[in-house]
Amino acid sequence: MQSQQPDFEYCVDISESHPASNGHFVGHPLIPGVVILEYVRVALAELDASLEMKRLSRVKFTTPLKPGDQLRVRLTPRSGAAFRFVCLDSSSNSIASGDFSAERK
Repeated sequence: MQSQQPDFEYCVDISESHPASNGHFVGHPLIPGVVILEYVRVALAELDASLEMKRLSRVKFTTPLKPGDQLRVRLTPRSGAAFRFVCLDSSSNSIASGDFSAERK
């Protein structure tokens, strides 16, 4: 990947009945961080199916994502096969951010 590539954005609507929210904070459901990171992996596959996420670093979760909201994953290519990601909700609040490296499958 060249760092001159533009950002890539992947959007997904999180269902009100998303199964991962059932066990998280009864009465105040939220989408777990591991599910958000899975959508980062899906975004990478949509950008380039030959790449596989390998190592996450500096991951920060800043705002809960609630069922029924939209998740936008923005990938910014860095040098080599390194990426920066930012996850936003439908109000453009930052949900999570971090870096990861990828390798060809």
